[in-house]
Amino acid sequence: TIVFVANLAASHTEPSGRVRDCLASEAGMHRPEYYERFVSQTWRNRNALRHLVDELHAEGKTIHAYGASAKATTLLNYYGITAAQVPFVVDFTPEKIGKYVPLANIQVISEEEAAKDPPDYYLLTIWNYRDEVIRKVRAAGNTRTRFILPHPDVEIVEA
Repeated sequence: TIVFVANLAASHTEPSGRVRDCLASEAGMHRPEYYERFVSQTWRNRNALRHLVDELHAEGKTIHAYGASAKATTLLNYYGITAAQVPFVVDFTPEKIGKYVPLANIQVISEEEAAKDPPDYYLLTIWNYRDEVIRKVRAAGNTRTRFILPHPDVEIVEA
């Protein structure tokens, strides 16, 4: 989202708290160090998630991704997660069911199909909907599956 604020040059209006917060979060974005930190953090996160997925897969644990979004496609492909480790992506959008995540070749299945044989873990590829997804899974009677959050840091949630 891009937001522009205009005001008269003679005006001495102070920015609101939200604008100040936004400006603070963008501080340094014009410097190479900002992007070097971003790359470093992304690599650490990628390595941590791949290690966790590989470890759980080696232990015989089942992992499905949850959310067949554009973010999921980017994350799964950039992180090198394949159908061998994560055989299904669960989604609620009828148009996506039966399709495959591009390049990763992971099949998209419905929530109803996933509920028949719940995985040990859901990799939340729509992490910004974490609370809603967890509530929905629990409300469907699945109290066993744990959740892997890939962002901002890799963590397992028991919820």
